[in-house]
Amino acid sequence: MSRDTPLPQSAIDADIPGFYSHMMTFIGGGRACIGFKFSEPEMKIVLCMLVQTFKLTPAQEIEWTMQVSSPTVKGSEDATWQLPLRVEMIST
Repeated sequence: MSRDTPLPQSAIDADIPGFYSHMMTFIGGGRACIGFKFSEPEMKIVLCMLVQTFKLTPAQEIEWTMQVSSPTVKGSEDATWQLPLRVEMIST
């Protein structure tokens, strides 16, 4: 998923503490969004439906860095995380 407009620099530089800091819609702590616990199983259900309906394969060779969650395209000069996928519908 991509954004139509880039994030403002203030959002990029923001130092938001907490375990769920990357999920700015929910935040963490005592004032966390009460919808977070509802959205977790909902996201899992959607993911299960996608995995059952589509075949996901890497579109290019992927190189995994020290952090497992930091994939990049092998040989790419772009240092940003990338995981291009080929999506095919599974025939029923």
